[in-house]
Amino acid sequence: MKRLFLVFSLAFLLLAGCTTIPSLQQPSNGVANTSIANNIDKAKVSEITSLFNDLSALQGGSPTLKEKSVENVQLIKIVYDVNGNSVEVYVTPDYNNIIIPNGGKALSKTDLKNFVEQAKKAKATQGTQQTVPDNVAPASTAPYEGNGSVTVIEFSDFQCPFCGSFYANTYGSLKKDYVDSGKATFYYMNFPLKSIHPYAEKAAEAASCAQEQGNDFFWAMHNLLFENQANLSVDNIKKLASGIDGLDTTAFESCLDSGNKSSLVSSDLNTGLSFGVTGTPTFYIYKEGLPSDKESAVEAAAQSVGATTFKDKSGKLVVVLVGAQPKSAFDTVLAAFNN
Repeated sequence: MKRLFLVFSLAFLLLAGCTTIPSLQQPSNGVANTSIANNIDKAKVSEITSLFNDLSALQGGSPTLKEKSVENVQLIKIVYDVNGNSVEVYVTPDYNNIIIPNGGKALSKTDLKNFVEQAKKAKATQGTQQTVPDNVAPASTAPYEGNGSVTVIEFSDFQCPFCGSFYANTYGSLKKDYVDSGKATFYYMNFPLKSIHPYAEKAAEAASCAQEQGNDFFWAMHNLLFENQANLSVDNIKKLASGIDGLDTTAFESCLDSGNKSSLVSSDLNTGLSFGVTGTPTFYIYKEGLPSDKESAVEAAAQSVGATTFKDKSGKLVVVLVGAQPKSAFDTVLAAFNN
């Protein structure tokens, strides 16, 4: 099942490559409102925005992009609001090529249209391809935090902008309110989209190399990787590792250079595919031994926040949240499990 090619949750917003972006001025209007210069074709800008949002709607769970500002600075700069965060996209003057910052390579508008068409086909066939997992559970090697009765499994990509948005806006408060308080156990599993995020797989290996020295070292590296998404080169990851107190950097670098963790990362990805993951971040939430009379409340809570539910072959009810969900979505679902 070639599901890896069907992952289109706008993760390509941080495509990496060798093209550099010229130094450009920040918008003078503070990007609070849409500002279209006289020499910018608003209709063509709207067409590009619509293509991004078509992908968002087809994938599910991703936020609608809204133009915060548009200006012509040699390249045309569009700033999108993504869950309160600004994401910059540059368009060539002929409106035919799209360039993403942080060393991003050009993506033609034709490529973007092709992505939309492939996503439509994937959406149409998803129901026939989906199989019910035997037993949704984290890998035995998956790093975790907490020891609560509700399990949350995140499938994530260290280079994915929406995974970064979840980390920046939701992860901390979710950890404080549910993991640290003993209500939930949070697991992290890798789902690197290496075809569009070429640094993601090595970043995942780096986190696993840190974990080899202890669970706490994994989470320290996890945090640093998300806080430094703009530069996930191997050299920079090694610099980040040197700042983790107590980490044996010699052993870490040897592990990272060896590629020994690539099979573990691939195993996580294959597990995600078997569960039905099609984009990042995706969260699987369940409670072992949930009484049957509680299931309807959990299903209603999931539906109210746009989540889906299914029962795996072991009979366990699982809630699936997709995208950079706000804390309130987790509050609703976790409250239903804990009531």
